[in-house]
Amino acid sequence: VLASNSISSPATRVQFYRGPEGVKQMFWNETKATTEIMGILHENVQVKTNSRFFERWVRACNERQLKFRGVISDDFVASQRLWYSNHTNEQLKFWEPRHIAKDIFPITHGTIIYNGVVAYYNWKDEEIFGVEIYNQEIADTQRQHFELLWQQASPQ
Repeated sequence: VLASNSISSPATRVQFYRGPEGVKQMFWNETKATTEIMGILHENVQVKTNSRFFERWVRACNERQLKFRGVISDDFVASQRLWYSNHTNEQLKFWEPRHIAKDIFPITHGTIIYNGVVAYYNWKDEEIFGVEIYNQEIADTQRQHFELLWQQASPQ
């Protein structure tokens, strides 16, 4: 069940999402990006969605030639290895990951930055939620934070 609601002011809109369908909507919103998509990632998206959704999302991203950079955790690396040990589905064509050790920066949830949007999502057991903040200044600041992490992370 997609549950969402929002609050807004002239400069900012905040959209809340709950459940697997809500998080899928957040990922689908990324396919409309006009800028590079930057992520600080705890786990692979396909682990929590499903193959059909993931393949549709990847195709849309690849068709639009969306560029992704991700700072990834040990948990992300493990979830990706596990997924691709059992699946051969499509992968993002324009994806560049870098790994950061948890003693430098522990990653406990997902953060995505694109356009003037910062999206946070998390799933703990059965609690699945996400928040999108539509505000250019906040997105620009989060890009700067991402770049600082990117510089400290190791190429994969």
